[in-house]
Parts: sequence; C-alpha cells; structure tokens
Amino acid sequence: MELADLFSKKALGDFLNKLFDALLKMAEERMKFNNQRFLNRSQAAEYCGMEPKYFDNVRKEPDAPRPIYPIEGGTKPFFDKEDLDRYMASRKI
Repeated sequence: MELADLFSKKALGDFLNKLFDALLKMAEERMKFNNQRFLNRSQAAEYCGMEPKYFDNVRKEPDAPRPIYPIEGGTKPFFDKEDLDRYMASRKI
C-alpha cells in the first residue's frame, strides 16, 4: 500500500503544503539567525555548539568572549559573532 492510497489527493496535497510551509518557515528563521551580528545567551551557546549551561561555565574562562550589555537600560547580555568566532577558532587548535 502506498502513501497516496492512505490519503485522498486533497488531503495529501494539504499535508504537503503544510510540510512545505513549515520547512520554508524554518529556513527563514535560520537565515534571520545567520544574519544577526549580536546574539543572546542561548543563541550564542547554540552558535558555539554548546548547551546554555555549559556555555555559562565557559564564559568564566579568562579568554572567553565578554558579553556586550545593551546601553538603554537593558540587563540581558549579547555576544558579538566575531568574538565568538575568534574564541572558537582559538579553542580548535
């Protein structure tokens, strides 16, 4: 039995449209993430391939990238992708 036999053509078409829309949305979110220069803590951890808890421990190292705090009353740290790239390159010697 094929997949087309399980669904009517309309149901299969709707399923494929929803699947395509979800894939397109994921690609758009990834593109937006890749175009950002400053990342929050969880994004920076993901960018470095780490869990956020482990990333917090790594931030205590002396050569770890330092966060940039927003000027206008913000309290959450942001990280520059260039600093993260330099740090990751120095660790993969």
